[in-house]
Amino acid sequence: MPTIIAMAGIKGGTGKTMTTVNLAVAAERQGVRTVILDLDPIEISAKWSDGRAEEWPKVHAASNVNLDTAERVRAWLPAKIAEAGRDGAQLVLIDTPGHAEHIVKPAIDAADLVLIPSRPLNPEILALMETVTLVATAGKIGSIVFVAVPFRAPELATARSFAESLNLPFAPAFLSDFRPYFRAFAASQGVTEYEPSGGAAAEVNALWEWITRHVEISQPKGRAAAKARAVAG
Repeated sequence: MPTIIAMAGIKGGTGKTMTTVNLAVAAERQGVRTVILDLDPIEISAKWSDGRAEEWPKVHAASNVNLDTAERVRAWLPAKIAEAGRDGAQLVLIDTPGHAEHIVKPAIDAADLVLIPSRPLNPEILALMETVTLVATAGKIGSIVFVAVPFRAPELATARSFAESLNLPFAPAFLSDFRPYFRAFAASQGVTEYEPSGGAAAEVNALWEWITRHVEISQPKGRAAAKARAVAG
């Protein structure tokens, strides 16, 4: 079975899709076969993939599938994960919608690692508490990933201090100003292929490297296993 990473967040508009597609491309560039499961009804990941010439990363959207209950999500997810594994995927990234706990919770339950994107603003972090609770209740390894971080501004340090005061785990790697990410997205690329030597590419690669220290990516015929240690930066 492939390793499963869920991008989770009850709140919408936190950067889950942007984080998902960029990590997928970064993983592929490291030789890790990757599939994105797009559970958002808007299907932004799928639309991004439609403009690509490359076969991988593959994106499977829940088009024409009724995922209006947790039970239906729990039936659909394992089948698609198994299909990805048969296709040779070593990594599955689950892109979840906001305001849909019945989708987010099964995605968390299926994951080896849960990433919770957030802008580095205290109100935004407080809005993550419900998602953090879901991750903790499920007994999963999870971490906040700060995104859209202003360049040379105090928000990141302030956000990290605030997260620490709430005993929330967060990744040391982050994604800054989203403008380079938007440009790459418009070209149906990740920043690591759109501008490989750029600062945004370095950020995504740093986040990918951090992920690989906390979760083991299986070989095509191997089995993924989360490392038995907490993710706390």
